[in-house]
Amino acid sequence: MLIALAVASCCGGGSSKSCSKDTDCKGNRVCVDGTCEKPAAPPAPVAARPPPQQQRPAPANNARVATVIPPPQNRNGVVRSTPSFSAMKVAELPRGTQVTVLQYSADRLWRHVRWNVNGAVGEGWIHQDVLAE
Repeated sequence: MLIALAVASCCGGGSSKSCSKDTDCKGNRVCVDGTCEKPAAPPAPVAARPPPQQQRPAPANNARVATVIPPPQNRNGVVRSTPSFSAMKVAELPRGTQVTVLQYSADRLWRHVRWNVNGAVGEGWIHQDVLAE
């Protein structure tokens, strides 16, 4: 009996471990606690972040709608990338264009607006003097 125990302990006769590392397993199986098992399913892919324009929240139900009203000598209201006259021009909106006011600049002289003209959607900053709210 003593010999049987010695053989079992030296040669793994009573042990249920079939691997000590992943390369001991066949195919794509991996060694987990001495047993060859199928690998866990890979984690679900993380959804790609939408472009920045789509990350902004939609206007609330109480969002303000304004109308572009440039001075008489101008046909269009100029929309800029930031609330500054020196900022890059993003678009020119024709007189009468309806825009949604998303927020105000810190000095409250500029409005961050969103528009949809003939299916072309855009966002930018427009001076308060060019809007009727």
